[in-house]
Amino acid sequence: MSQASFFIRPHSIILRILIVLSCAAVLAACDNDNNNSNTKAELTAPLSDCFWVSLNTPALEEADNVRRSDLNISYAGAIFELPENALYFTLENEFPYARLMSLTSLDTSQNLHDYLVDKEIAPEMGSTNPSVPGNARNDPSRIYRITVIPEGEQQNAIPEDTANLLLIKREPFVIANRIYVPDNGGTAWGNVGLPRVTLHMADGSILQGQEACNAMNLFESYELGRSSQWTASEYAASRAAVDPSKNPPKFRATWGYKFLKQCDFGGKCDSLPPDNAPLAAGDASNLYSFLSREHGAVLVLRGRLPETPITSNGEDRAVEGQLRYWSICSYEYYSEKAFSCLYDEQVQVNDDGYYTIVVSRDGDLPDNASRDCGVSHLGWSTNGDGFSIEEGRENFSNDGFMYIRNVAPSAGFTQVAPLPNTIDEEGQMEDYLPKGRYFSKEEFEGLGCNPWLALPYDDM
Repeated sequence: MSQASFFIRPHSIILRILIVLSCAAVLAACDNDNNNSNTKAELTAPLSDCFWVSLNTPALEEADNVRRSDLNISYAGAIFELPENALYFTLENEFPYARLMSLTSLDTSQNLHDYLVDKEIAPEMGSTNPSVPGNARNDPSRIYRITVIPEGEQQNAIPEDTANLLLIKREPFVIANRIYVPDNGGTAWGNVGLPRVTLHMADGSILQGQEACNAMNLFESYELGRSSQWTASEYAASRAAVDPSKNPPKFRATWGYKFLKQCDFGGKCDSLPPDNAPLAAGDASNLYSFLSREHGAVLVLRGRLPETPITSNGEDRAVEGQLRYWSICSYEYYSEKAFSCLYDEQVQVNDDGYYTIVVSRDGDLPDNASRDCGVSHLGWSTNGDGFSIEEGRENFSNDGFMYIRNVAPSAGFTQVAPLPNTIDEEGQMEDYLPKGRYFSKEEFEGLGCNPWLALPYDDM
């Protein structure tokens, strides 16, 4: 079956979905450290992962790496339809030992509906939210509970003071849970597993664990069409007519795939399509760029790296940076396979305050593209755009595609990708917007060790 297909099939084995996730703040107290209470919170639902299917983790094999995933994030999802005789359900768990956690609700067309990010989630009485700046990240009392309810029904179904609402609709719906950068030595889910489900029925009964899952109309298989919305024939004709890459590369805010097609393949970049559907973005402000080795086998990127918390070694206290998370990933545009990713802690910053990242295939890697010379390396797929996943099609083998994620900016940090309709990345982001230049391997090696000294940001 072509990847341009879309179906939902109950009672299958594998859930294949990667949602381009994002999340942002919802109503919750900022002072979420409740450790002074004499009441200790306990998990009330039994351990059960029946509600969730793992979508993508850093440990997945190459064949399962799909849907523009970030290789430093673990994704899990549930696809369900709330029973008519159910009011709502809750998800409870411990906050993970990780950089960041979010939960997002979406319809089956990937349109964002609602979202929660960890530091905005009120913990249970007697627990601490370890994501709130200043709180202890390793406190063992760390339980939260989220109420998931159809939009418009919360007033009559739950107490007015219920915290941590995640809204859905009474139709097949998706909840996605993602964990960014588990602490070193931890599991993909930050040593706490996945949230436990409790289903509240209209007759007052409560179902938990497998019993709740049995009643939730879970879809164990969910296959989406490619998020870029191309058919193979449309893409073949458009790509043969247009090379979407620029020299130097152009980084644009991700405002939706209809805009991408209109702009990068149609040349109309000064406005959004009237029916443009934005990506599922709440707390993330992302950039993308088309690349091509025809401009040079080695792409060099320079830019200022936002300040982010350093968490992988299990630091004691939560701190707030300009962003909670930053990453850069290379992809095959058509297949949407993630090939190589770096996140903030893995990126070297030079003495001038800017990073130097070389993007190349291993065979084109310059000798001076090393940490000893102040350079980080991002891989470039030999499959180019990955078009060969379609039977009878050949890859545009020199193509590349890139995402840069700016996740959960602090209130005072405004140098992130612009909001829709502004279309002024350079004016908004200043030197946090990367600049790039193509080289041959030999040209870059000619710059010697510390090549960034010859590549000041302003001259890129």
